[in-house]
Amino acid sequence: MSSIYKKQKNPLVSSEKYAVCSLICGIISVFLSLLYLPVSLLIGGNYPAGLICGAGGIVLALMARNSDSSSRRSIPTKAMIGFLLSCFSILLTFFFFSQLIQFYDLLRDPVKGPQINQFLYQLQQRMMEQLQVNTPVH
Repeated sequence: MSSIYKKQKNPLVSSEKYAVCSLICGIISVFLSLLYLPVSLLIGGNYPAGLICGAGGIVLALMARNSDSSSRRSIPTKAMIGFLLSCFSILLTFFFFSQLIQFYDLLRDPVKGPQINQFLYQLQQRMMEQLQVNTPVH
């Protein structure tokens, strides 16, 4: 009778759950990494959410491998894809971070800095005009 109440864990299911979570983290981290540069330029702060989510995806992929109770301890396909996407998002975040540093260095240039500031001001004005045209009046 007591055996009815015992929960039986299927290690394959646990490994598969970690693999799916790793895949989801990998997809989200790539999306957040692509938004890193525009958000950093608009908000002015550095929020490496793609880097953090990518690290979580790597950890989850390794947990999927370690939760496999078979003797070969293979990595599920979804975990491998999540691992690769997470690594790609980390590299993408570092690439955009280096581009951001180069952009700020370029702003310090006495010739190019004012030209870039003027271009960004004109772009901001056009965006504000578009927002005013597209917003409905209540």
